[in-house]
Amino acid sequence: IATKEKQLEALISKHEVVVVANLATASTKVVESFRAAIQQLVWKRQVPSDIAVPTDMKGSSSKNAARKQRQQRQRARILFVALTQDAADAAVPRGKVAAFVAGKSQSPADLEKDWNDANIGKIKEVTLA
Repeated sequence: IATKEKQLEALISKHEVVVVANLATASTKVVESFRAAIQQLVWKRQVPSDIAVPTDMKGSSSKNAARKQRQQRQRARILFVALTQDAADAAVPRGKVAAFVAGKSQSPADLEKDWNDANIGKIKEVTLA
């Protein structure tokens, strides 16, 4: 969960794919439903938990090489974020979900106000696009 836009920007810069739902005016129950839906989608393998990112596999065993490999593995993980604080210049408009790929926003999809299976389908669709 990211509460502020700056937190979101930092996460987007560290991951190749970030799926963001702007739940700024939503209740705690909706935010928890989002979290549960993501866990279910990943657990059932309906969406991937990571992507293939080219890695630099040189034979070096230095601490710097190990750190770089850890960073590359982290960058390959798909991150799901609920934006919980509204901002006038939010990267994802309120009530929408969008994916960021390599730091660039893809087309957002509308979320239903009352959490339901349609929202899960929209999150899945945005993630797989």
